[in-house]
Amino acid sequence: MKKLTIIISLLFVMSIYSQSDWEDYVSKAWGGKFEPFMEFNAGYGSVSHKKFNGTFADVGSVELKLGFTELKKYKKYIQALDERYLFGTYSSSDLIKSISSEENSVKSEFWRFGMGNRLGYGYEIGNSSLILYNQLQLAITKPKFSDTASLAQEDMYILNRLTGDYRMGTTFEGGVMFYIAKSVSINGGLEGAVVYPRYLFMKWMGSFALQAISLGIVSYFSEAIINSSPFLGPIMYFALKNGIAAAWYFALKDQMYWPVESEAPMAIATFRLGASLTF
Repeated sequence: MKKLTIIISLLFVMSIYSQSDWEDYVSKAWGGKFEPFMEFNAGYGSVSHKKFNGTFADVGSVELKLGFTELKKYKKYIQALDERYLFGTYSSSDLIKSISSEENSVKSEFWRFGMGNRLGYGYEIGNSSLILYNQLQLAITKPKFSDTASLAQEDMYILNRLTGDYRMGTTFEGGVMFYIAKSVSINGGLEGAVVYPRYLFMKWMGSFALQAISLGIVSYFSEAIINSSPFLGPIMYFALKNGIAAAWYFALKDQMYWPVESEAPMAIATFRLGASLTF
């Protein structure tokens, strides 16, 4: 009853403000001119775990993002992108049943929800834009597995550590967005996600702080390159920031709170294509 009261209260507060009121508030709070956007993605991914001796079937995924975006002129013909959003993702081996995997592979199903930030730089091309981006998300994921009857006890222990509840995790993504017009874009990206079997706040905080610091330093350096060399800047931003993000992803696949000693998480690598509409 208490949760229902909170939800009703939030809906009431939202209903008394118009869309323009929310846009004005967001733009003022975030220091820009943000507009609402909606994005739909579909993807194909592989599931892995460092200590799992069996095999996972590949998964298909569908995803919806709702949030606010700002695409603005940064310098000369260079544009800057800043998107902040909430998202929901459903992934399942059954979505790609006709092309999936080996006999006796474990099938997976995931519901994932969270919030994210996509940042990038790119080029203005007439009325269109080409943006190279990096994306970071904090998520909760609820895994479910089937076809596990033939698994060894050690593998079942790994799956049991993951199932039964929503698990915290982090995702990194690098990709390209092409704005056909100011309000319509298509995108393609490669995402690496890790799902923690258990959430230990202090260890997570230490690891995440190092991630944020390293990505922040690279962002600062990359933006300096953009200021001094506009043509090469977005390419260097893309390469350096996604290079650091990929390094973190592979480190976290080994130990979920690296560099703090910790157990291995579940990892999901997904290639996605999508389209978004800005209002």
